[in-house]
Amino acid sequence: MSVKAFRQRCRISYSKVVEFQARGLVHMHVPIRLDGPDGPDGAASDVPVATAALEEAVRAAALSVQLETAPLRDGTTFRLRWGSQIDCRSISGDAERDGRGPGREVHPERVASYLAKYLTKATEDFGLPTNVLSAGHARSVGASPHAVRIIQTALSLAGQGESYARLRGCLATLPATS
Repeated sequence: MSVKAFRQRCRISYSKVVEFQARGLVHMHVPIRLDGPDGPDGAASDVPVATAALEEAVRAAALSVQLETAPLRDGTTFRLRWGSQIDCRSISGDAERDGRGPGREVHPERVASYLAKYLTKATEDFGLPTNVLSAGHARSVGASPHAVRIIQTALSLAGQGESYARLRGCLATLPATS
């Protein structure tokens, strides 16, 4: 089936929650659903995609996506990519609510609870003022030493060229308590 034909019969819907790990890496939870062409409020998709096929597509996409960074002043570049730890689970009303049942299924209430926890946590942890201009300022408003080091690194990169300059405007999006 062509991409155009797929889009006429199916819409991919998803949500995501991003957790900042203490080591500065991000950990994401992304429930993905295939809806009909009119989205979640329309009729179901008639595309026969098995859960295993969707899981394989997610794994393949995550493993193939990469970004080559713009060169730093010294010519250094980096290849950014997703890690290999991809855990796909099917969301099913038949799964155990406490998550202790056998298999790779998780109950929708457990997913909703988990997403709510991290969405709430994100609003608590991203507590830096929107006008953070330096690592010293971040330190003075209560950022953790780890967050201050991340800000110092971001500012250092921002001075490496136009491709990195936008980092200056993102300093307040770091967790204050990581």
